[in-house]
Amino acid sequence: MLTKGVIHRSVSCAAIFVSLATTLACKETKSIEYRLVELSPPSECFPMDINELNEVLCGSIYGNYILRDEEYIPLLSDSELSPGSLLHFNSIGMAVGLTNLFGYPSLYDNGSVTIMDSFGPGGSQFTGINQSGVAVGWIGIEGSSRGFVYENGELSFLSGCTGFDYVKAMGINNSDQIVLSCSDRAGRENMTMVIDRRQENIPFYDAELHSLNAISHGINDQRVVIGTIKAEKKEPFIYYPDSDRVVKFGIGESCEPLELNNVNQVVGAYKKDGEFRAFIYDEVHGTRDLNNLVELPEGYNLMSATSINDEGYITVVGSDQNGWNGLKGFILIPIAPNYVGYSQ
Repeated sequence: MLTKGVIHRSVSCAAIFVSLATTLACKETKSIEYRLVELSPPSECFPMDINELNEVLCGSIYGNYILRDEEYIPLLSDSELSPGSLLHFNSIGMAVGLTNLFGYPSLYDNGSVTIMDSFGPGGSQFTGINQSGVAVGWIGIEGSSRGFVYENGELSFLSGCTGFDYVKAMGINNSDQIVLSCSDRAGRENMTMVIDRRQENIPFYDAELHSLNAISHGINDQRVVIGTIKAEKKEPFIYYPDSDRVVKFGIGESCEPLELNNVNQVVGAYKKDGEFRAFIYDEVHGTRDLNNLVELPEGYNLMSATSINDEGYITVVGSDQNGWNGLKGFILIPIAPNYVGYSQ
């Protein structure tokens, strides 16, 4: 399974409107829509996230950096945040993820870091943080897991998904709506649910979303959810709550959505002929290979799009002529304003 921050041209693809049984086709075309900017950090550092100020969070074996105004700013010392696996950050100087050699959930807040080592290594994780600094994640407890919310140094467990052994909070939006991913101990039954923290964690009645055997990946401010349906072949989906509608948009041999923005554009990675390639999806254009939307130097390949902000800036991990031995970080900057509006 591909995950955010892990390395991850399309002939044809289909996005299926599940509830309407309508198929949208997309074609391979070369249409230059982005300007490629190669990152040049002080050490081998790959882009994890981009915020609404167009600042980039990078991670490396030496720690994390923030790219701000063409300057790479280290987050604390190498020893405090090494290796650097902070995955998500906001515009007020906070970031969450896993840090240090033991993989503990950690929260960075404007120069200080909280490492939650009391949970034990490997069984817990922060998965998201909103613009107010409210973070979510999950904790492994005696062969199961529970989703939590963390704010101002206080941790609270989340209700929802009754009867499931594993409950993980996978994202939070700026209205404190949280998407939960729930599964049984055998991993055969899965459910996605959105709860409202401001209304005592009351779940929304999203019939199409609840009926999916799916794992969630994130949620935006329109309560739109992305995730992966578990079937013979994993398929990415996007859920539109206003119309209670699910759209599948997978391409290639496997396809993993990593992030969506507030205009319902989704980025991630897919695999074709054994090669990982970065994609972008929106309901107007369907699923498109980002390699076809930018001028690339000879031999370069964009492998995984790790994040996208509301202006349409995309962070990407790719490679040069040396393949896996020539991994690099990039930002794709839209040539025209990001005009794709969200639809329900």
